[in-house]
Amino acid sequence: ATATPTLTADAAPPRRPAIEPVTGKAAIQAVFEDLAYGAKVCVDRLTPTPRVSETAAAQSAALDATLLQRGIRMRSLYLDAIHDDPPSADYARALQTAGAHVRTSPALPQCLFVVDRRVALVPLDPALHGCGAAVVRAPGVVAALVGLFDAVWHDAAPLDIGRDIGLSNTERSLLRLLAEGASDERAAKKLGVSLRTVRRIMADLMHRLDASSRFEAGIKAAKRGWL
Repeated sequence: ATATPTLTADAAPPRRPAIEPVTGKAAIQAVFEDLAYGAKVCVDRLTPTPRVSETAAAQSAALDATLLQRGIRMRSLYLDAIHDDPPSADYARALQTAGAHVRTSPALPQCLFVVDRRVALVPLDPALHGCGAAVVRAPGVVAALVGLFDAVWHDAAPLDIGRDIGLSNTERSLLRLLAEGASDERAAKKLGVSLRTVRRIMADLMHRLDASSRFEAGIKAAKRGWL
């Protein structure tokens, strides 16, 4: 008689839903941490609240440190309003000092957390606080959320620029001269400084504006009202 074969083929893991609702603060926090600790490359976080609560900061501190120590790229977006709340501003600056990229914006859309640009955590209903969250794995939806984050990130200001840091008269005059098309040499002559000083000041301004070119620096300076 022929023996009945034993089925030993590997069973495919159950397919996770494209959108999975999660309710309850503890459950949402657990899912958030599970997704974050599972990051392989990057995490992007958008927090549209005027302050970071002590509880949220404490819960995030260990997680942030672990991810950054593992070399995970972290981008965090906050409202400009966090600068009006010293504990929130201190938290954001500490996060940046630890190695995260932090920017602020006058306005932000809904809460958003994206891991490896492949899975996202969003509110079930942004208009109803505390109604729950949704884990989103549908590639098309995640791609749209990633695109939203990238667009907001592009227009946001680096953390230090978000503060009301003033320009010196020399810096403002240099920006205006260059915007008018003056060469570095002409700008140096107009300002009564050396060519080397002009280039050093411009390099510093580009760093503060997080600009990779002078053209981009001019656009961002105009948006900040520096011109």
